[in-house]
Amino acid sequence: MARLGQTFRAQDHDTEQNDFELLPNGIFKLEVSASEVKEEGNNITLSISYDVIEPEEYKSRKIFAYIDLQHNEADKQERGQREFAKLCRAVGVNDVEDSDELHFLPFFAKVKKGEAGVSKAGRAY
Repeated sequence: MARLGQTFRAQDHDTEQNDFELLPNGIFKLEVSASEVKEEGNNITLSISYDVIEPEEYKSRKIFAYIDLQHNEADKQERGQREFAKLCRAVGVNDVEDSDELHFLPFFAKVKKGEAGVSKAGRAY
């Protein structure tokens, strides 16, 4: 449980739903805005939030990704480490000890509709 230190009144705030259409397929300028390492048993996953920087009409939209850095299944680990290496190269960082080192460094990536029906950042440039 986490105490808020005050009473929050939900009815005092606008909760109108935004239009969350998928981003169109294309090349976007992105940056990592948040990241968190999650451990479950022997598996280590990096949870990442990307913010769109360009094109302007999609600025501040978010894309969420999960990268398997270490996994019991060798193919998942290999794909995850390859994806992480592409991200590191795209932002110009070769040796990483903390995912915060990748934050707010702009890069270009191909964004496309993923299998789960969500926008997904693919190949980083």
